[in-house]
Amino acid sequence: EIFQVYHQAKYINEIAAAGKAELAIPYYVNVWPDYPVTELPQRQIDTPGIAYPSGGAVGKVLGLWKALSPSIDMIGPDIYSADSGVYQEMLKTYLRPDNPLWIPETGFGDNFSKFFFYALGKGAVGFSPFGVGQSGWWKISGDYPTKGQTRNYALIAPMDREIAQLEFDGKLKTAVEEPGQAQQELDFGGWQATVAFGFPQRDGQRPPGTKDAQGAALVAQLGPNEFLVTGVDASVIFHLPGKLPWMHSEVVTAEQGVYENGVWKPLRLWNGDETDRGLCFHQKPEVVRVTMGRF
Repeated sequence: EIFQVYHQAKYINEIAAAGKAELAIPYYVNVWPDYPVTELPQRQIDTPGIAYPSGGAVGKVLGLWKALSPSIDMIGPDIYSADSGVYQEMLKTYLRPDNPLWIPETGFGDNFSKFFFYALGKGAVGFSPFGVGQSGWWKISGDYPTKGQTRNYALIAPMDREIAQLEFDGKLKTAVEEPGQAQQELDFGGWQATVAFGFPQRDGQRPPGTKDAQGAALVAQLGPNEFLVTGVDASVIFHLPGKLPWMHSEVVTAEQGVYENGVWKPLRLWNGDETDRGLCFHQKPEVVRVTMGRF
């Protein structure tokens, strides 16, 4: 396998270098990864050439590929496992100081849609469900619904440059629902955000979670007391560290709006009944800029 890695990486690097001499754009390699054996029902031998093509930039030889192919700007895994643990480990493996995180291929079904938010939370520069084109979604078998992926792009596309900058500045965090984890905390230093998944969320009861554990939320800090917030089947409520919500804190404004050509355009103010249990996001793509106050 190392023999294959050496010659494939050097050859691909030569091709990329020649291409860059003509057109200096970023070049990437996408990878058929080395899945755990449990994810390989038809290839139950973790052997190069059987479980995965030999010589590719799988995790265990990623460092060699980076050293041997300096003309390649990004190396990204094609992830078709909907196992959350496997998916997160793949993201962790390919996120390196010398390698921007980039998902060039992934599953298109709704069961993959929450991984978009995991990727955003880790600063990914791209996330591409396989088979998106003018002819619609490519379907391997059956007529799978793809509402989740469509919703994600409708939500982020109008503010993709702002999101990219917030990621680059380290100001953006995400919370993603997992089975049995219907509530999570995001830490912004002087403020904490409690994210709860599923509705209805009743007083004195734990949040119910969603039926398929596909809830997600995105929170980005715009200023000391100001945040950009959105989500799917989630509520977000801010509080001071060590305090419950509304203890020495309050919502000053919660402004729903959109970004147009890089400029925030407010649409309406959310009133107290819309914020007293947190900012609640169902399936509609809504974005809120919230300013918090303390006393």
